[in-house]
Amino acid sequence: MSSYYSSSEEEISNSLKNIQLFFMAFLIILFSILTLTCLFACVHTLIKEKKWKISKIIICLTPWCPLLRTVDMSIHINQNYLVGNLNDQNVGEIALGGLPGYIFFSTYFLLVIFWAVLFYRAHDSNQKIKRNMLIFYSLLNIIIYFIWGSLIISMIIFNSDIDLIHHIEATYASLLNIVACIGCAIYGTLIYYKLKMQPIISGPSLSLSKRIGILTIICTICFFIRSILILCDLFIFKSPVINLISKIIFQLFCEALPIFLILFVLYFDPLTKKNKDKSKILNHKNRRMYNNKQNFVSV
Repeated sequence: MSSYYSSSEEEISNSLKNIQLFFMAFLIILFSILTLTCLFACVHTLIKEKKWKISKIIICLTPWCPLLRTVDMSIHINQNYLVGNLNDQNVGEIALGGLPGYIFFSTYFLLVIFWAVLFYRAHDSNQKIKRNMLIFYSLLNIIIYFIWGSLIISMIIFNSDIDLIHHIEATYASLLNIVACIGCAIYGTLIYYKLKMQPIISGPSLSLSKRIGILTIICTICFFIRSILILCDLFIFKSPVINLISKIIFQLFCEALPIFLILFVLYFDPLTKKNKDKSKILNHKNRRMYNNKQNFVSV
């Protein structure tokens, strides 16, 4: 099979190659900056936060997707990375190009677990909820990566059927994104309304609920678009121009933007830095509910 990034030169005009090179350079720079930002947040969190919390684990996961995507694009900067047809990928290109997406899913799936723990902890302070959720997250990730790894190995063993297995792998990835879409929508909405119902007159508190609301909307849409684009890139899109537009949208709005948003909410939010204004708590009942809200960011 011919290489995905080594398609025939006749199919792609020089002008389109120049446009692709421009966007490749732009995306590599963007993802490099995002990687450095995530790494800074990760190192700072590791130094400042001694206790391991779900939010800390999420922050430590954020650099890996942009880092791997930067490596993937850098390796293929002079090839048809953005305009090539996915059906012409070889096994190495499928694995290297798919890994950032699976890590992206793992990061956001942990965010869904984080939101689920916050919601159930608001009704029950039992510490087993957090432990059980993390066990469930770990086991599910093992299953997800085992299935993906098995599909990649199958492509190597049954090379003559690589197209069929690739289609199965793409459908599998698309279904995972649909699951993440539903999870973000459900638990993001529950946490948003839970925070809005807290009778605390606090700027940071209102800011947190708004950011979670924005993150929920964008990430739900993002995962839905990811699932559609994954299938369309493989089964429908054939034109180099359409491929270019699809992949730019995918990289910018379905990977870079959500990673920045999750970092913004969990790392840069005033509540996560413990800049809480307790002077605006009205009475003992509100103090108790305020402390419940502070437990949200201590999970």
